[in-house]
Amino acid sequence: MSAYTLIAMGIGWFSYRRYITVLGRAELYGQRSTCETCQTYGRFEILSTGLDENPGDVANAVAPLEAAWLRVKCRKCGTAWRMPE
Repeated sequence: MSAYTLIAMGIGWFSYRRYITVLGRAELYGQRSTCETCQTYGRFEILSTGLDENPGDVANAVAPLEAAWLRVKCRKCGTAWRMPE
């Protein structure tokens, strides 16, 4: 195997892992995008973002931003919640 082949395989593996990570994170946020009060899906505004100092089990499953969170508010009823919890 040539060096170019090994480099291409490394880049391919890294790209695949990154894609799976982003896909998992999007799925996690998508599951929490429904307002529990009025059952409206995907109609929220982001109030704040941040990183937890002690990430939980759910957060560890979606590395590399394992401790990232969003504080959102429903545009229809005004209920606020935190994602991904």
